[in-house]
Amino acid sequence: MPYNKTFENLKHLFIYNSIIDKIKNIIEPRLNITFTDDDYDYIFLVYLCTNSCVFADKWTNEAISEVHKIVFSNSSFSNLLYMIAKEFGLYLEDSHALKVSIIYFFKKCLFELQCIIPDKNFFVFSEQDPLTNTIINRLSNLLTSWRKVNNIKYTIDKEHIIYLSLQLKFIIRQYMKPVEVFILSDLNAELEIMSLYLNRTFSKDRIHINPKLINAQNINFLITQKNSVIITHKKFEPMLKSLNLDSSNTIIGITVEMTGFEMFFIQKSISISEKNIFLDFIKNS
Repeated sequence: MPYNKTFENLKHLFIYNSIIDKIKNIIEPRLNITFTDDDYDYIFLVYLCTNSCVFADKWTNEAISEVHKIVFSNSSFSNLLYMIAKEFGLYLEDSHALKVSIIYFFKKCLFELQCIIPDKNFFVFSEQDPLTNTIINRLSNLLTSWRKVNNIKYTIDKEHIIYLSLQLKFIIRQYMKPVEVFILSDLNAELEIMSLYLNRTFSKDRIHINPKLINAQNINFLITQKNSVIITHKKFEPMLKSLNLDSSNTIIGITVEMTGFEMFFIQKSISISEKNIFLDFIKNS
């Protein structure tokens, strides 16, 4: 096996000796053979490049930190972390979740095996999703530049890029501002009930609830809002539409019954606003 500094450093982890110990005490006696040092290295490489639950309960925080040090002492992968942060937002450079995702990606790239190790996940909807597709395109271009800068010869399997893009999408969403949801009514009771429902249904990381007493509080500020969801009694819809709000906002008229269809439309509108906020967020990063 050719020399690889990062691979040699990984052999200093506890997991290498644990695997060799099991091979010598279980596999070799049962097969009545003795493996060579190259065989041990090959088996360890297989362990590193694949997903396995072997010894999963033995990993300590100290051992995991050691893996991070080894991977990001490799200039290619410290450079990849920097390039992703520069492309999608410098706040990502300190993201533990992103580092974990890059380490998972790194597992496929040892000895430049990224072009022959398949990704076993099934991606049915990812490339149809505009959010994921935007990240896939930008990340694909970034990885092409990364390979060139770091003299990485072989191409990266497309499924590895999709998987990393999905992880990156979920990580970036943690930094997005929540959707502004305005509840407008002339009754405090309605404001209270709708706020209770929304608080129970949505995380505070997803939406920010703004109850407003219509006719008692100035609502002209809505003119400056974008990608917001505005919930009000149907009788106030015409007045709100007369304000000529930005088209990215959604006005939802509800009845006192708050039907299942109305709740579904609220959820759908919040999801649409989230997508728009996300696209704006990465466009300006």
